Amino acid sequence: MSYGPSYPVETVASVYWIRSRVKAMRLTILGSGSSKGISRVGHRDALCVDARKKGSKSRRRRSSALVEQAGRRILIDVSPDFLSQMKRARVSRLDAVLLTHAHADATGGLSDLGKWIRLRRHDPVTLYAHPDTIRRLRRSFPKSIIPIPVRPFRMITIAGMNIRFIPVRHGMRGIATYGFRFGRRLFFASDMDATSPAGIKIIHGTPTIILDGAFWEYKRLRGHFSVPDTLEFAKTIRPRRLIITQSGHSFPPHNLAEAEIRRLAKQKSCPFPVKLAYDGMKIEI
Repeated sequence: MSYGPSYPVETVASVYWIRSRVKAMRLTILGSGSSKGISRVGHRDALCVDARKKGSKSRRRRSSALVEQAGRRILIDVSPDFLSQMKRARVSRLDAVLLTHAHADATGGLSDLGKWIRLRRHDPVTLYAHPDTIRRLRRSFPKSIIPIPVRPFRMITIAGMNIRFIPVRHGMRGIATYGFRFGRRLFFASDMDATSPAGIKIIHGTPTIILDGAFWEYKRLRGHFSVPDTLEFAKTIRPRRLIITQSGHSFPPHNLAEAEIRRLAKQKSCPFPVKLAYDGMKIEI
């Protein structure tokens, strides 16, 4: 009886060796919230009430993420919640920082990052961002941070990871903003509502995409997706999975929101699973 083709032991061993050489990558969502975070002082709506419960996934710090591979760590955005995010994630060193854009929710922790570096006698940390972002923030960088401008669509190897800087649309005045593609595995864009045809071509088919979904049912400000927008955009990319982040105050409590997102994704015939990000979420890439 035949059970299919057989292969020499040497071939099987070679395949295993090749797979073992692919270094595992992990992304941790340090903050999954929008510019003001959740909960909000004095608010008694269902989301904020749920966010105050111990261990609730509705509690969201400002958007930030940590990408790790082979012991190297890259921080995406330095939020005003930087110190509490580092403490919760037990991070004691960083190899580099990427900034999506110059708004305060992505850069409000730069001063704290400088102090954090000095207190740990950490080597200076290199920070990569759009040239316009660095120009806007030129007076905000502590001496322990080395800013490096990166032109749109350029790919750079940072801490052993090949990262392409994809320009995306965000903000009322078109503030320069990046999403980041890590090798062929991951695309992360926490602040966006569109990208160019060239950007779509590059990120098409990326297995894991993490996208802005700031508004629940409909867009209230230019520069962010609503959840339905995010699902429609992701369908053009055709990932293997989608994680929605940057969730704002218009959302219901986390568990209700995630169930409704799954229902909506099924209604829209999304051919991939969808999850709602939460603070502390770890994603194996």
